[in-house]
Amino acid sequence: MTQGVGVATGIVVVRSLEKSDYAHYALAAAMISASVLIADSGLQATLLPQGAKRLEAKAPLRPIFAAAFRQRAVWGTLVSVVAAFVLASQLHAAGASVSTTTWLTALMVATLATQLVANVYVNFFRITLRTEVLRRVQLSAALARLASIALVAYSFSRTPAALTAVTAVTALGAMLTFRVLSSADARWGPRGETAPTRPLWRNLRAVLPAVLTLIAGEQIFLILLSYRSTPDVIAEISAFSRFGVVFVIVNSLANDVLGPRLARRTADSKEVGLAIARGIAVYVAFSALVIVSVIVASPAILWILGDEYRGLELELVLVASGYAAINLGHTLNAYTQARAWVWGWWIYAPLVAAWAITGLSLNLQLTSNAALFFGAQALPYVALQIYRTVRGLRRMRSGEVSP
Repeated sequence: MTQGVGVATGIVVVRSLEKSDYAHYALAAAMISASVLIADSGLQATLLPQGAKRLEAKAPLRPIFAAAFRQRAVWGTLVSVVAAFVLASQLHAAGASVSTTTWLTALMVATLATQLVANVYVNFFRITLRTEVLRRVQLSAALARLASIALVAYSFSRTPAALTAVTAVTALGAMLTFRVLSSADARWGPRGETAPTRPLWRNLRAVLPAVLTLIAGEQIFLILLSYRSTPDVIAEISAFSRFGVVFVIVNSLANDVLGPRLARRTADSKEVGLAIARGIAVYVAFSALVIVSVIVASPAILWILGDEYRGLELELVLVASGYAAINLGHTLNAYTQARAWVWGWWIYAPLVAAWAITGLSLNLQLTSNAALFFGAQALPYVALQIYRTVRGLRRMRSGEVSP
């Protein structure tokens, strides 16, 4: 439901802004998402097991969350500084004015800071199994953002800064709600005891490479588009990406359902291999069905986005196919992570470099070329996951890895 509201919000934004303005808005939104992922590295892996132990011992949860806030003050500041520099450079290269660049960069930092605090509280509700409260708050925030963006866009100001400000305000509201609800829970505990931040930093170092792998393709793609394409092309690719949520839902199924089941499989490599093959077969079949649906419905989808996007049926299908390939990599990643098959980083960097160099040889001012380049970013990621899967199964057969 929340993801569906997010798609509706994205469509309202696309229809509200000129293409050049939407390109700038999309760059800021993408930077917020990427920065949150980087800053969140290791957070859940630390808080969930520690929180479970404290609940079992009937100890207050506040100390470990206080440690998380201290660690985020340092790490979050560093991530914000780097993100602000990269975003400002992208916006300048994409033709944004000094005023637009300044406002969007400042709002990106403000939104990032708010979401980093909110995500700490999110883990409190996961630890205490109050996920229903978590979902209600997130859905309420999504609905408030949709209503506010529609109101601002059609009544006050159709600028990327104004709509990004709405995102910042609704994120602040969600964070404050999380804070009030968690503080009212007796398991939060009084002030006093402190916990070390070392486990957070240790897990950050362990998880960060995987997170950087997830976002490297998208950020390199956006940087190259900023410098070698046009705002119209950035807007078109970003608008078509609104519908990629369909594949994200399938990927969440792999993470939340199939991945945990795969982690509990026996040491029989054949059984694990068949389970992975079945999961991939289901994903491929579903993706093919979605792509065929996009082909059939492309005129209607482009009508929904607005007159400026008409005639781009081929480009829409190419972006949808690219999302299918990218999320195939995410699905395989859920399986390899479930088995703790995390080796092979050394093959990913040269493959990404080769893909990026390919982009330098393409005329990215054509939306069709940009869409092909977008989809091709999946190749290094899928290759990495295939390598991990094959090596993991081979090591299982030889008895080198535990179940």
